[in-house]
Amino acid sequence: MASMVNLSPSRGQIAIATVIAAASIAFYGKAFVNRASCYALSLALPGTVTFPFSSNYTAFVESYLVAQQSEIFPACVVSPGSASEVSTAVSVLSAINSFTRQVKFAIRGGGANTNMGSSSLKDGIIINLQALSQIEVTRDRQVASLGAGLKWGPVYRELEKMGLTVAGGRVSTIGVAGVALGGGMSFLSPKHGFTCDNVINFEVVLANGSIVNANATSNPDLWKALRGGSNNFGIVTRFDMRALPQGELWGGGFVTEISTLPESLRAFHEMTTDPNYDENASLILAFGFNWGSWFVMNQVHYAKPVENPPFAHPLTGIEPKLFSNLMVGNLSAHTDIMASYSPIAQRRIYITTTTKSDLELFSRFLEIVKARTQGLERVKDAVISLTMQPMPPIMFKASEATGGNSLGIKSQDAPVVNVLFTAAWGNASDDDAFFRAGREVIEDIEKLAKSQGKSHRYKYMNYAAGSQDPITGYGPEIKAFLQDTSKKYDPKGLFQKAVPGGFKLFREV
Repeated sequence: MASMVNLSPSRGQIAIATVIAAASIAFYGKAFVNRASCYALSLALPGTVTFPFSSNYTAFVESYLVAQQSEIFPACVVSPGSASEVSTAVSVLSAINSFTRQVKFAIRGGGANTNMGSSSLKDGIIINLQALSQIEVTRDRQVASLGAGLKWGPVYRELEKMGLTVAGGRVSTIGVAGVALGGGMSFLSPKHGFTCDNVINFEVVLANGSIVNANATSNPDLWKALRGGSNNFGIVTRFDMRALPQGELWGGGFVTEISTLPESLRAFHEMTTDPNYDENASLILAFGFNWGSWFVMNQVHYAKPVENPPFAHPLTGIEPKLFSNLMVGNLSAHTDIMASYSPIAQRRIYITTTTKSDLELFSRFLEIVKARTQGLERVKDAVISLTMQPMPPIMFKASEATGGNSLGIKSQDAPVVNVLFTAAWGNASDDDAFFRAGREVIEDIEKLAKSQGKSHRYKYMNYAAGSQDPITGYGPEIKAFLQDTSKKYDPKGLFQKAVPGGFKLFREV
């Protein structure tokens, strides 16, 4: 693949737009920077910019998966239809920022991140990638090229027509870009690694407007950095992913009474630490509060159409089941079920940590969650849960076999377990209470794990709260590599300073 694509923006358009923006800013002052930038974008990219008080603007703002994001109102939304138009948008904003240093913009792929400002920005500019929705498969059926505005549901449904899939997200309504750039855990991860490990090429618009490819031979440092480095280096417009043969698979979730938690935890720990972990097996254990009571929910998936395979027996044998949707079906059907657990327009928090797999440690988790969320069960529409997901050694060996990533966690660290606290509720007046509870739950778990020698620095970026620092969790060597890569490809720091959302590389903690 070529390292550079000759799709440069019109210099004349950019120059005219920038001059008009400069004149407007000179007349109205720097407080007018983002608004002037919006008008400059509308000149450079006619028909792509949406302003407040229009129906399209309202529909866009309301389309975020999490309610908090829909309460943020940008100055405008620019929706480029190609990598070339993304290049033009970045070139305009970069030019204006070069003399104002005050341009602020956010990048939206699927719009599912729970952190306020991650893909939205008050009075800023949103570069909306949703029109980048192409799905193309090479003739040899080895590579699926996915536009950065896609969500996983349409991707799976299209690839299923060809008997193919990719190691992508597990929720159909989540965007491709956020999952892939933050690591990405898949039903297929034990065999194929993280989602980012399966991206063999990124098409990226850099801060200077150039469009480059990043892969194992062209810009390999950028390729590795984007495998977990998020939005810190440019705007990825296309993900070329390894296409995998895949038919139907078995799996789903089932709910049991909270009294079964010790049995579930014991089975979970034994399965996670099994040296012969089945590469086709995916496992999630959760306990929480919903429907007026505490419960346990186990989710098991197997990448073959084999009902209740042997790996699952320690969990599926737990009775009585209050609810079950275990089935054989296409990947798209399974991800639609996962999406049904997270309806749109709820207020929500995600906050995460990582521990070693240890049954004694796990046995304290329910006590911690109940203590820190006491009283929140009575909040209207409240849902509270703690989720545990194993990351076995074979998963990291699969990662390493693809050329590595920037996540800073290796097979010798495993088996480790991702621990996620999540809650959903209805009213903004309860935000502080739930955010505080989430922080306290994770802090208590981390203190306990550290006291037992069972802690790990890694924090899965796609589950991290805005108050957390997953980049530092990658370790000092990887963090320094990411910072050096940023300086190389974005020497003026456009994506560090003008894009405040996401987890920045030079953040002070």
